[in-house]
Amino acid sequence: MVVSVKLRLRSLKGSKTGTEIEVIAGVNSHYPALLGPEHPELLLTREVAERLGLYPPDPSWESVERISVGGPAYGWFVRRAVAAQVVEEDRSGPEIEAHVYIVPEFPKVLISDAAIKPLGIWTVDEGRGLWCFADELRNVLDGKRKPRESHCWIP
Repeated sequence: MVVSVKLRLRSLKGSKTGTEIEVIAGVNSHYPALLGPEHPELLLTREVAERLGLYPPDPSWESVERISVGGPAYGWFVRRAVAAQVVEEDRSGPEIEAHVYIVPEFPKVLISDAAIKPLGIWTVDEGRGLWCFADELRNVLDGKRKPRESHCWIP
């Protein structure tokens, strides 16, 4: 199982600036952010990018080819394109600005290595899909609180 969280995304660029949506996103520490560890990045599917007004791409956005486990991935890189925040029934995490990499053929939204901690996510047991917010970690480790379970992703 993979750790997956619910993200609230708000478009900061594109044809639908200000639009907010919620999506399920995979937490992927093996997805390196293009600009490095200080620059949070999210990988968006075509459908999610369309809903946010980020697809079709603006001609000024960078066309990027990146190599992944599955081979080359082609898409568009948009700097500071969204505000993102993990949302749960009982609370939300910190809101961050993130760059996006739009890969039309990709099936799932992903959170890059550089966005995991800024979003307040601490994975507890990746195999079981368990995680917690950063400020809950001590209580989880001490057994005073159960870790949170991943959200199911349905294509």
